[in-house]
Amino acid sequence: MRGAVVAVGGLALTSVALLPVRGSLALASIALLYLLPVVATAAVGGVWLGLTAALTADVLVNFLFVPPYHTLTVSDRDNVITLIVYAVVAAAVAVAVDVAARNRATAARRAVETRLLAQAAQSPVAEASLVSLLTEVRDSYRMRTVALLEHDHVIERTARHGRRRRG
Repeated sequence: MRGAVVAVGGLALTSVALLPVRGSLALASIALLYLLPVVATAAVGGVWLGLTAALTADVLVNFLFVPPYHTLTVSDRDNVITLIVYAVVAAAVAVAVDVAARNRATAARRAVETRLLAQAAQSPVAEASLVSLLTEVRDSYRMRTVALLEHDHVIERTARHGRRRRG
């Protein structure tokens, strides 16, 4: 949802901001300015929303800034090239931003896992260490409850009560 808001809002704001300078800025400059909301959309909404924003931006640039205005007709060959290159670059940027965001999330998750493993390795082995480790896992991943499966039984531990229930 946030990605869609960023896409619609960013593209609308870019269009409104650039309309007063239509005709005085080069088409390439306008297309580059439309990359900003595409990048923001890909960062917040993911690759598919980023690609949708890139395609929408390309249509907006054509419709609003390529003569004849308010049509999807392109009379100048250089403008066709600019629009095609913009679409390819915007799509590539949307994919790259999404990959970077996924890598950042994976790195953050691995940092938490590494910290938890280091803590488990340093703790003495005792009944309380399992409760402590499960509490740390629950808190690190913002869970309400954790369950430890042991063969056919379920051992449930919660940090609030420190109780154990076998099922």
